[in-house]
Amino acid sequence: MANEFNFKKNLKVYLHTAATGYLPLDVSEDVSFGQTFANSSYPTKTIHATHFLHQRGNIKKANPANFNFTIPLLEENDLKPVFDRLVQFQSSTNTLQTFDLYFRYPDSVDTDDVFKIETCVITEGLFIINQAQPLSLTISGQGSKLSRISGMPSGFSEASRSSTRTFQPLNFFEVKILNNAIQKGVTSVSLELQNDIEWINNTSVHTGVLTTGLSNTTYPTAFALKERKLGGSLSVYVEDESSVTNQVIQGWDLSTLTASSHTSLFEIKAGSKSDFSKGIKFVVDTRDEITNTRRVTSEQLMIYNIDFSYAAVGSLNLNNIIKYNTA
Repeated sequence: MANEFNFKKNLKVYLHTAATGYLPLDVSEDVSFGQTFANSSYPTKTIHATHFLHQRGNIKKANPANFNFTIPLLEENDLKPVFDRLVQFQSSTNTLQTFDLYFRYPDSVDTDDVFKIETCVITEGLFIINQAQPLSLTISGQGSKLSRISGMPSGFSEASRSSTRTFQPLNFFEVKILNNAIQKGVTSVSLELQNDIEWINNTSVHTGVLTTGLSNTTYPTAFALKERKLGGSLSVYVEDESSVTNQVIQGWDLSTLTASSHTSLFEIKAGSKSDFSKGIKFVVDTRDEITNTRRVTSEQLMIYNIDFSYAAVGSLNLNNIIKYNTA
């Protein structure tokens, strides 16, 4: 007997491009996706019909589709295409790489129930660096159109994956500010990249006239990358005698180094290997700028918080600033 319902526990998610093929992703239970439609309602009440109190709906276009999921940052490079599409630009451009997503609910009897999001782009990536769990990455993004299709496309086959899946516990962790290491007392750390995009308006009077139903709804088709924000925060216990040289726990700093300098402005490294040959590296060095503010918070144990943000002075591409090292 065929499955009557689609259960999230059976869901399989695939990232598809010409280069990756249908890459199966390891996603956690927080996976979600959907799309809404824009309803531009208008009043029907007039001076001759004051009893028309309800507004009438007018639906012509769809809002961008949304998706969200979390993947582990494995020692193998199988899931690195997800990271690359968060961080790296398309070749020879200053815009983001796009892809398609397939959400597949397998059915052993009938045709699989599949949902496809076209022209996906990652708008936010949050790196989860926590002693209590392996390194992972939470992804949020948008796409042009969500469709329910009958089974996977013709010729579908899963892209090959490594024979192992090795999660990366937080065995080693390092923070440096102006080349001075914070040796101990870090209670939490966050690192986040936001890609601020705007979908280009493709509606007109003509498309409004032609849109008579769902089948010819206007969907967003192209976007522009407006801004990128890379930053995060640290929380550190305040000790009687701080071991951090030249580190003011209440204040701010705008740091920039010359191109001839070899001192790092800011470093966060986390991974399963002591040399961080596997794991996450966020290193801001020459020709770049980082702003950080520091403030004391009085709790059961006093801590100080460091909020930092990165600004590129040289290259606009971030693949040399934030790296995901794999086997």
